[in-house]
Amino acid sequence: MQLNMKSSYGLRAMVFLANAQKICSVREISQKENIPFDFLEKIFSNLQKDGLIKSSRGAKGGYILAKPSREINMQEIDRKSVV
Repeated sequence: MQLNMKSSYGLRAMVFLANAQKICSVREISQKENIPFDFLEKIFSNLQKDGLIKSSRGAKGGYILAKPSREINMQEIDRKSVV
C-alpha cells in the first residue's frame, strides 16, 4: 500500500497516541514526530470527525484514541487522513 504524505503523518501520529496511552497535545506530537504543526491540526480534525480520536480542551487538553488501538486499521487512518 502506497501512502501519501498526509496519510503517512496521520499514521505516525496515531501510532504515537497508541504508544503514549494518554492525552497528548498536537504540539507534543508535532515536535516528537517532526510533523508540521498546522498540517497535523488539519489531519486531527479529520480523524476526530470520523471518530478515531477524541479531544479534550483546557490546559492539559489534547487528543487520545477514541477506541482501542487494536480496533483501528491502517486503511481506516488512510481514508480519514486524506479527506
